[in-house]
Amino acid sequence: MCESKLKASREDGLGTGFYQRFWQIMGKKDCSEPTIHVALYCAFAMQFALEMGFAKIILESDSRTIIKNLQATKEDYSEIRLIIWDEKALARIFSSCCFEFVARE
Repeated sequence: MCESKLKASREDGLGTGFYQRFWQIMGKKDCSEPTIHVALYCAFAMQFALEMGFAKIILESDSRTIIKNLQATKEDYSEIRLIIWDEKALARIFSSCCFEFVARE
């Protein structure tokens, strides 16, 4: 379990900003599978955090599939495997990177 003394709340709007910017960039792409969009969104957020100079991140998602694949140590052969592989490579760049499932409210 990841611990953080400073955690942005939903009211802070940080996640909403990522979400809106992501859909401006990716929303027009033709994708029939929502899981692929969520996986791409997570990769975009990680790349943004790197560009902003963050050393430690906690990536939260309400997609249990994505979080399980990111936390898994064995090979992933799902349809989102290439995105998951990229995200795992990005995670190794951070000094600390945790993946957590959060249920929708």
